[in-house]
Amino acid sequence: MSNFNVEIDNINEQQWSTLLEQFNDASLYQTWSYGAIRWGEHNLSHLILKQNETVVAMAQLRIVKKPIIGGIAYIRWGGLWQRKNQENQNDIFKEMIVALKEEYVKKQGLWLRLLPNIRETEGQPYIEILKQEEFQHNIPFEGGRTIYVDLNLPLETLRNNLQSRWRSYLKKVEQSELKIVENKSQEELYEVFSKMYREMHQRKGFVEYVDIEEYRILQTKLPKQFKMKILACELEEVPQAAIICAALGNMGIYVLGATSDEGLKNRGSYLLHWKMLEWLKSEGYHWYDLGGIDPDKTPGTAQFKYGLAGKLGIDSKPIGQFDICFNPLSKLTIKTLDGLRNLQRLIKEKN
Repeated sequence: MSNFNVEIDNINEQQWSTLLEQFNDASLYQTWSYGAIRWGEHNLSHLILKQNETVVAMAQLRIVKKPIIGGIAYIRWGGLWQRKNQENQNDIFKEMIVALKEEYVKKQGLWLRLLPNIRETEGQPYIEILKQEEFQHNIPFEGGRTIYVDLNLPLETLRNNLQSRWRSYLKKVEQSELKIVENKSQEELYEVFSKMYREMHQRKGFVEYVDIEEYRILQTKLPKQFKMKILACELEEVPQAAIICAALGNMGIYVLGATSDEGLKNRGSYLLHWKMLEWLKSEGYHWYDLGGIDPDKTPGTAQFKYGLAGKLGIDSKPIGQFDICFNPLSKLTIKTLDGLRNLQRLIKEKN
């Protein structure tokens, strides 16, 4: 690659975190802490792409290798190529994809799977590049639709853009005796959240895919600048609701939320999401990702998020999953595991 240089696993956690701050498309899922806790640090690999000694792209991968039968290299919400204060460059994206393919597919003989942090509404140029590089485009089993709020708009515009019922509820809760909890540490706030989450889980009986204890550990391990933002509210010192947001790059992502039985009645979540939106905007983030919607399975949650996003919200989904593999054994192994994983999830949903 002309004036490009690739480095593999030649970086430590502190260096990775410093570089992560330089990219608009950085996210919680590309932090070293997330990878180490979710998959195990010994299963991580880190690719750095330099142009004239400047890091222009990077990717954290989960590596699973099995003797003889091959393995997989997996990137969630990456790689990263959108450096701050620079226009997006399609040629950098292409060079990153070529580097990933060369190292993990050709050299290591792995199945390479990407879930890029690119939404469908702006993804066509990147889809074309991936197809040119022989990637197969699949609809991902995980991930899906979400709604984005454009924080570049004036706060008054965002408030006026709320659906009328949402705006009315917000006004009422702002005039109520609900108060934002400000006298607790983030660790104490996580405990407040987890207690309400378990109560909510018992109440709703939904299928639980999130390990909130894993997120608790993650919060303690994340560098200070990447720690998740937790907001909670209370009434007469009794917790009512809490939400958790991961803010990196140019976006805040709503990760987790919980409401107590009593909190359902006083609509504390309206207050918390609006306060989170205000905080993200004040910190200079450009987008608030409301964390996924499924109007068919959870219509109430979807309607809540539509109300916050209003008519100016962007309803979109990721461009999808992209796979490439030249090793027949790796290909057979991953296809078998995919089928078993999908079956396991379907059984869990039915039970």
